[in-house]
Amino acid sequence: MRILGFDITRSVAIFLAMSSHVYAEVGLGNYVPADIAIPYRFISQIAPLIFIILFGTMLEIVYYPRWTKEKQEEVASRLFLRAIQCWVLYAISIFVLFIVDDGYSFAFSISCLIFMGNSPYTEILKFYSVALALAPVVLWARGRFGLIPLVVISVLFQSAWPIFNSMPDAYSDLGIHLQIARFIKFITGFGSPMIAGPSLLHGITLIIAGQCLGKLVAWSLKEEHSERSLTGFSNLSTEKIQILLMAMIALAVGIAVSLPSGWFLSMADMSFRIESNFIYFLLGAIFAFFASLVFVWVVDIKLYNYKNQWIACSFFGRTSLFTFSWGNILLYLNIYEPKNEVSSFIFYFVLIACVCFMSLLFDTVVRKSSIFKNGLLQLNLPLKRSAQRLARYIY
Repeated sequence: MRILGFDITRSVAIFLAMSSHVYAEVGLGNYVPADIAIPYRFISQIAPLIFIILFGTMLEIVYYPRWTKEKQEEVASRLFLRAIQCWVLYAISIFVLFIVDDGYSFAFSISCLIFMGNSPYTEILKFYSVALALAPVVLWARGRFGLIPLVVISVLFQSAWPIFNSMPDAYSDLGIHLQIARFIKFITGFGSPMIAGPSLLHGITLIIAGQCLGKLVAWSLKEEHSERSLTGFSNLSTEKIQILLMAMIALAVGIAVSLPSGWFLSMADMSFRIESNFIYFLLGAIFAFFASLVFVWVVDIKLYNYKNQWIACSFFGRTSLFTFSWGNILLYLNIYEPKNEVSSFIFYFVLIACVCFMSLLFDTVVRKSSIFKNGLLQLNLPLKRSAQRLARYIY
């Protein structure tokens, strides 16, 4: 069963992430009042956590039921294909930076391609290329050990933040080469080098959190024999979703009321994110669960009659790789620098409109043009064969 609420949640999160990139590109932060900028930055910092968590939810709901001995190779092949696609798009974005940005030398661009560099905006593609490649391992561990041990390991890793954060810094303390230190930061999340995207280990804990969300939703939907309501859920499933939503509302409100102002500011200015503080991931997971269940409640239960409209609005979720690559490449190619408040605001909305139009046009053409769709399939054929060979070799 397709859960449109998750598609809408993912689309909103992608839009927030892209709007944050545009916000930085046009320098809008120089003009927006703090009482507006801080809440906006808080929400936009949670956005990446939401679509990473929903990636875990997709693994649990879509891929894990298919993770059988007979279909492991097929499932792994699909995940490997997406991983290769992510890396290719990431490589294209780095090539664009190499062409237009003097700071991206040939050597540094190569280091980016092997995960030892850093780039603005498209680091999420680097993360996904590795996370998707490791997704079969996560599915294997899920089937071999169950979800609870994975959750325990994730909680222990996040809880050990004070220990890891106090360890000698690979670059400034141990004198390790900067590129290698960046790679360590990408894997572990700890160290002084700046990287724009999430670390792999912290991202995997979010993926496991997303699997928990998927498990909760699967639990709410398991009564397939129940009488179907007018919505996409059975009557019993609707009651379970209501219980989950009420619990998350109570938790989210409690946190919002008691959240220290310093934490709120540290979330907004990326301090927690840069140092991989466990508070960043904890708050992100809670609000991701909250947002997902709210959209499931609204989209799949209360306003399910507008199903076709919801599907149309979720185009960002269907074009995530395109948006994260070509939408951000558009920002790389931008040479205009707004000089005042009015031009910054106008250019902000112009770029946002361009990103939305590009993604919507791509989604529409892929769905309605068989020629374009077949062309993409042919373009992906070498990547698909590589993914199949890799899956066949492993499984």
